Amino acid sequence: MRKSRNALKQAGTHADKSAAACQHILGYIKEHSCKIVASYLAIGGELNVSALHEAKPRVKLCLPFILENRRGLAFRSYGANTLIEPGPMNTFQPSEIEQIVVPDTILVPLLAFDRNGMRLGQGGGYYDSTIVSMRRNKQVSRVIGVGFACQEVDEVPYKPHDAALDAIATEDGIIYR
Repeated sequence: MRKSRNALKQAGTHADKSAAACQHILGYIKEHSCKIVASYLAIGGELNVSALHEAKPRVKLCLPFILENRRGLAFRSYGANTLIEPGPMNTFQPSEIEQIVVPDTILVPLLAFDRNGMRLGQGGGYYDSTIVSMRRNKQVSRVIGVGFACQEVDEVPYKPHDAALDAIATEDGIIYR
């Protein structure tokens, strides 16, 4: 799966497909009246959502940061002047000076997905544990996986603690489960 995703970067289509997916995400945000959207800063061959950030949607954007001493994420405000710092596991996250917010919509990068809304992530379980906790506390309304159409598989193996997606955004459009 990583090879397929990384091949897009080498073929020069990564940016075009990322931009197309961002247009679909913008439409989703508007259609569903999202207010606070948790995005991410792409690493490796992940679909790059910077076009979404640059479009300045009429929502508050935030980014995840890894909580110390816990397996989970919280979210800090994100904008043009946000100070970004290196985080654990080769990630980048907002500085501690940024306000902590609770998103109603979370965009989740992925390695693979299926039509049942299951995803394969990087393997740390950070998004899964965060989403399960936020859903239990009725803090998040929507979880959208973000990836390339070539990352779709027939079935993603999953465990009881894995969190299902409500939809998946690709360069081809939004897939609802």
